[in-house]
Amino acid sequence: MIAQRKFVYEQIRDELIDMINQEFYKVGEKLPSERQLANRFSSNFHTVRKALKLLCDSDIIEKQPAKGSFVKRIPRYMPKISGSFKLMPESQNGIGVIYQKKTFNQDLIEWLARTAENCGCYLNIREVEEFDARALPLSRQLLLQGCFSLLILPDRKKTTDRQVAEFVKQSVLPPILLDFYLGVEDTCIRQEKEELGFVESAAIFSAEYFCALGYEYIAFFGPDIFAESVDKLFAFSRFMTRRKAMPLIGLVGDDVETLEELVRFWAQFSGRIGVICYDDEYAFKLMNTVHKLNLRIPEDIALIGANDAGICTHANPPLTTIRFPFEYLADITMKYAMSLRAGKPEKIIDNVAAEFIIRESCGGKMRKKDELASVIKAMEAKNLMFHTIVE
Repeated sequence: MIAQRKFVYEQIRDELIDMINQEFYKVGEKLPSERQLANRFSSNFHTVRKALKLLCDSDIIEKQPAKGSFVKRIPRYMPKISGSFKLMPESQNGIGVIYQKKTFNQDLIEWLARTAENCGCYLNIREVEEFDARALPLSRQLLLQGCFSLLILPDRKKTTDRQVAEFVKQSVLPPILLDFYLGVEDTCIRQEKEELGFVESAAIFSAEYFCALGYEYIAFFGPDIFAESVDKLFAFSRFMTRRKAMPLIGLVGDDVETLEELVRFWAQFSGRIGVICYDDEYAFKLMNTVHKLNLRIPEDIALIGANDAGICTHANPPLTTIRFPFEYLADITMKYAMSLRAGKPEKIIDNVAAEFIIRESCGGKMRKKDELASVIKAMEAKNLMFHTIVE
């Protein structure tokens, strides 16, 4: 997209907005005089006066007779100067996406791209190591490249709420977050914070399902890097503690011998144990080891994965898993972005259920047979975040 050439007074307006966003000039503070600003921007005071009028018209500054111009509010967003006060020019039809390295979710991005295209928009994607001062210039670059909002996808395991809040507050584009972060809750697309997110709820729902199937022992299997497993592990452990049951936990890296030793230990509970896997990748890893040791799934060890990877239906046996609502997330993200563009941000009130997809690996069909439907109905009545599909 070719950027439209701006008049000098528009460029000065934009620079002043940047300076106010960065709190170079704070709310209530007096701006330099027109002649001082003219010297600063190597222009004349007539041009500066036009820039200040634009800022007055958009309610960012106010002029007080015989006193000067004062900052009235932090705009944070680059406004379109018009009577209807839209945040971005209609020529801006890109949505910036900044995600943290190694947390890239291909499914979500693909759905976002499709939804954006249907709205006549496009995605402009950037990857960062950390959400720090080095990443901040990206919001300005994305603005200049035609973006009207910025979707920020931090990794909670690496990035603190404070880091996210500082990045959001200094962004020159309207920020969008899919989750709540302290200090910038107003930028989340959802209106109310859930007690548990999808990740934690998935672990609990899987554990409840295994309990409903009558398994005596329930285990969690995931990576030995604690930071990657902590959310699911905490939810799982809390659930098991409340049931006064001993949680079995297996955190394994790439060591084949350690994994085989773990499976041999779990094999002593043959026919009585269900394992909740961190994701489908770890479920496949466990499956391969179970088969290697001449054990059966689900007869000896039952499994549930997460993410519904494309090869789940081709696993031996087909893997029970959870499909997260990426299409829905993409849809509400786009709706929120468009509402920001119109200057009237609309929060999302309703929630959508993730899909709990029952296949052979969990043993539900084998253990409950005709009673499985009633088990599912009872579980869905207690947890509205999941909709169950039997394949």
